Amino acid sequence: MNKQAHVTKLSYRVTLENTDVSGLLPRSWENEQGRFRLADGMLIVEPKERFHDDRSARSAVEPWLRRLEIGYHLNDGRRIRFELASFITEHSEHDQTDVTVTGGVKLEARAGISMLLRPRGTQYPEPVENFVINEDVETAYQRWDNYLKGREPVQRQSG
Repeated sequence: MNKQAHVTKLSYRVTLENTDVSGLLPRSWENEQGRFRLADGMLIVEPKERFHDDRSARSAVEPWLRRLEIGYHLNDGRRIRFELASFITEHSEHDQTDVTVTGGVKLEARAGISMLLRPRGTQYPEPVENFVINEDVETAYQRWDNYLKGREPVQRQSG
């Protein structure tokens, strides 16, 4: 008999622009995608739905994370980013369960001086509610973000 596999957790590294997140109090919440816990620079997602592979689990969760990234940047002015670190898959057959942890190794080196701000408050930002992303919102956000980065000029009307 074939083993049934499903993804039980996704782990994301969290960065909050110009902010030292060490020492922030954890934040947990639940929504239609699953249970979420932000702590120690990581976001742990436990999907409510049973996904047979990481690709389908990520396709359900990551649009919501993108909504959180854009909504927080628009509300607070700082960028928050989520980068997949690992996922856990359980394989079950009868009374036996095998757990597989899959993750990538990312090596990165940077040089330079950066300034980290003290966090605003003592907790991670609240999840953004009642904010919907569609293709037009994503395009408008990308153009605004490119303007902030000096990559896109402001359109001016003549007249």
